[in-house]
Order: sequence, then structure tokens, then C-alpha cells
Amino acid sequence: MVVGRILTRRDGKLLKTARMAESWIVRNVRIFSRSVAITAWCFAAILAPATAVAGPPFRTDDPEPVDYQHWEFYTFSTGTRASGDMSGVLPAFEFNYGLIPNGQLHFSASFAFDSPAGGTTQFGYGDTEVGFKYRFIDEEKDGMRPQVAVFPLVELPTGNENKGLGAGHVRAFVPV
Repeated sequence: MVVGRILTRRDGKLLKTARMAESWIVRNVRIFSRSVAITAWCFAAILAPATAVAGPPFRTDDPEPVDYQHWEFYTFSTGTRASGDMSGVLPAFEFNYGLIPNGQLHFSASFAFDSPAGGTTQFGYGDTEVGFKYRFIDEEKDGMRPQVAVFPLVELPTGNENKGLGAGHVRAFVPV
């Protein structure tokens, strides 16, 4: 006795029972719905830009310096767009060295760009950043006391101010 009717898939293979047909449909609907959900999520992530919420070297910096006598080097880029104007650094290079225990020497150099609305795009060496991070409170093992560091920075006016590639004056920062 045959249970159900004989059904055919698009690829021409026969499905001999209604139960096999049902499981095939359910499986393919799940795959299709997952694909649609993933595609929708990707489009939403691309089309809905927001402010970056991230660690260093963005809006905040971590209090943990590079280990003593170790170093780190990395590249990054940043940019700002406002009312049709664009500016930023691309690429930028940062070098940090653990000069003393709980302290690191910091150096950052960048190639800046400035693209004003209706103007010509300028590209060249930007301002140079030099600083020293010192962690004066270390984290407890149970996490009740957080790490705290001071990170004074000086930004040297090495970028061409007339081309919009630098501030044109020394800037100092003392974040904690």
C-alpha cells in the first residue's frame, strides 16, 4: 500500500511519500528564510551607518599600556563627513613602546586628506602626535577596582594648515 501520492521535485527526482515531500518543503523553506534574514541583516547594517562605538584609537583609549620593553605597531584610518565636506587620515601609523613598567611611549604619523564641498581634494602629511601613557592604578584580580591611566599627548603642527591638512598650531591633550 502506498501512503500519499508520488510527487516530483524540480530536479526531477521522485518523492515517494507525502512525508518525504513535506520534509523536503520544510527544509527548503528554512534554508530560504535564513538566506532572506541574513541578506536583510547585511543590507540593514550597510544602509544604516551610525557612530562607531569601539576601543582605541577611536573616541576612547584603554588604560592598559604596552608591556615593558615590548612594542606594538598598527595602521588605521579615520574620516569625517559633514555638509558635503570630507576630511581624515588615510593611512595613519601608530607606534607604542613599553618604556617603563606601566608606561608607554606613543608616536603617531598620518597622511591627511581634505575634500571641501566644491573645492579640490588635498592630500599630504598630517599633524604628528607624541605622547606618554602611564597607568597609576592597576585592576584588582576580582575586578572591583578598575585600571586608571593618564595619557598626555602633544599634536605637533606638521601638516599644511593652508591645505586643510593640519591644525596649524600645537595642541595638547591630557585624557585620564
